[in-house]
Amino acid sequence: MRLVFRFTLMLVLAAFPVQGLIAQPLPNAPARFAWVSVDDIDALFLQPDGWHFMYNKAKLRGSFVISREPPDINFRFETGLSCYAVNNLGKMNGRLLSEQVDEYVRNLGNHEAHDILSTASITLATYTGASIRFRDNSNEKRIINHRLYLANDRSDTLLIINFESPEAIWSKTWPIGEVLVTRFILDASKASSGS
Repeated sequence: MRLVFRFTLMLVLAAFPVQGLIAQPLPNAPARFAWVSVDDIDALFLQPDGWHFMYNKAKLRGSFVISREPPDINFRFETGLSCYAVNNLGKMNGRLLSEQVDEYVRNLGNHEAHDILSTASITLATYTGASIRFRDNSNEKRIINHRLYLANDRSDTLLIINFESPEAIWSKTWPIGEVLVTRFILDASKASSGS
């Protein structure tokens, strides 16, 4: 059976906790979205109609973007989701990935150009990690990021999933971003399609 990660982000004390791991057949994509397969990390993500999907095979395994505007040659975009899968990082650092996630969040908070807006811990089946929302002030557009760090200690894989958009249009783009970072499917090959 396919594991469907349905996350619901709820504003609770300025945190955005991730809730729920539901095993079920592949659900229909929401209106104005379609499922896209990311085979090298055995995952499915939602792509909004009219948005662009592009692999970045020159980078890390599972590296892709789903963006409102076409990404440039360096895979930069203004509004969209990026994902990177990093393997064997725990082994290289001699520590479990789940132990390293707090350090990544702390490092974001210690960066002088970042204002942390919210953080929350995530524990789902074999994945643990954190969600963090921060404002990146290093760009004149002031970019809001909503990032997930999902660590699987068993496979020694870290997924970094990030939705970003300029602060000036965040209230318009976040409803789409929320779908992108809360509804994706990992272990996609383990299920049959359903409707």
